[in-house]
Amino acid sequence: MAMIKCPECGREISDTASVCPGCGAPLRKPGCTVRFERPGAFLMGTAVSGMVYVDGQQVGSAATGSTFEVYLSYGEHSVSIESNDATRFSSRRSSAETLNVPLGAKSVIVTIKPKGDVFSVFGGATKLGIANVEVVQ
Repeated sequence: MAMIKCPECGREISDTASVCPGCGAPLRKPGCTVRFERPGAFLMGTAVSGMVYVDGQQVGSAATGSTFEVYLSYGEHSVSIESNDATRFSSRRSSAETLNVPLGAKSVIVTIKPKGDVFSVFGGATKLGIANVEVVQ
């Protein structure tokens, strides 16, 4: 455990604290902004939408054409994308993947795209997943 200064009051506090015990200011762990992007659909069947969850918390929409940003600490995070396509045989298909936010990254760009599988070929809902991760140093 290392000691750091509270950015609000300057008090020496533990680097594992989530809030300053002196002034109550919330403390961010070192990390960066992660932008999630879902490009527009060009093909029929790729316009499925969904929700994105990071470490079990809903953070944004995976609707076609959507973009949103979240602040994540450096290290590994669980990313789940729950597809929702009410026009298909089955909806609410999800995929879980690990996203690594490398130490020192200035930002990370995550591209979300449909992932084809046997189930979606036979009329099931399309599953969304991480297609690309770009790290800006």
